[in-house]
Amino acid sequence: MDNCNLIVVDETRTFSARLSAQLKDSGAEITVFWAPDADTVNEIRVNHPARAFLVSEKWREHNRPLDAGGAALLELAEERGDGRQPFAKSDPIARTAAQLIKLLVGRTQIIGVFGAGGGAGNTTMCMALAQGFALRRQRVFVLSLEPYMARSPFSRLGSTGLAEVLVALDEGGDAARVAERALSQPQRFPGIDAFAVTEYNADRAELRPGDAAAVLETLRRMNRWDVILVDLESRMDDRMFEVWALAERMILMIPQTAVGLEKLENVERDLLLREKRGEAELSKLVPVVNFAVSDPGGVTVLKEPVKLALGDLGESVRGMSSEKWCAAFGMEAGFKRIEPILKEVWPQ
Repeated sequence: MDNCNLIVVDETRTFSARLSAQLKDSGAEITVFWAPDADTVNEIRVNHPARAFLVSEKWREHNRPLDAGGAALLELAEERGDGRQPFAKSDPIARTAAQLIKLLVGRTQIIGVFGAGGGAGNTTMCMALAQGFALRRQRVFVLSLEPYMARSPFSRLGSTGLAEVLVALDEGGDAARVAERALSQPQRFPGIDAFAVTEYNADRAELRPGDAAAVLETLRRMNRWDVILVDLESRMDDRMFEVWALAERMILMIPQTAVGLEKLENVERDLLLREKRGEAELSKLVPVVNFAVSDPGGVTVLKEPVKLALGDLGESVRGMSSEKWCAAFGMEAGFKRIEPILKEVWPQ
């Protein structure tokens, strides 16, 4: 029930059966309730949020209207094609299904975060973005491929489930079902799910080539999150470019220090080489200068000036706790710094 993104209330099963047939290849998760009373429907709508909530024409004929909030969610429900029959030649079910597919099966956005050298702030940025998206009421998944996560203040966010998913992929099992089971525990931070590499079990001690892409494809097919954030090591290795191939944006964190700017030269050289090989689409790159209080100070990446900068978010993010993280990061010192970057990577 927690995983569905479409709830249907039906009286005769005709509407839901036809709609399910139209949506069978879409990946939409559908839950159907048979002929509940109107009070129960209102309770379902409130207690089980889904991307869409549909009530069949037949059910509406036999029950009093929903409250105003519920009525507003019925716009996608089927229409009477000719004024008398619910299923006319124009097939309103097909039209409804087409609208639902756009709504329910919108592509999950993948955003990778990496740094120009260790300590560039990529883990901090990744977690700050996660909180920023969650504050926007978007569903967030954090996949940490950073081996030093155990030493970071965010290690408590990680789940042990990644190793189980990898084993399921090895054995040809249902990796999505394994992931759902691993994520069935209560969220440690509202609106954010996570897997981290540091809590492997004995069955899988390390990531192998192709693992990162396979896990991301599994998570994306689950259609449960609006955005998946990938916290990457600061190494320009094949694992990073597996993520690059699937991501919509790749955020490069650049420390405004002599060492950071020196390492940036190596990053640029590697990126140009990967672009020549067809392994990196550089239009996905979003460079951000870290530790800059006001502006990037003339830093350029691939001969283009960097426009995004932020001060050290470490203190505001480290101060979060499972009870008050929203309030802590929602403070002006934190959220306003991250807002321009949120708009850049997801302009909604």
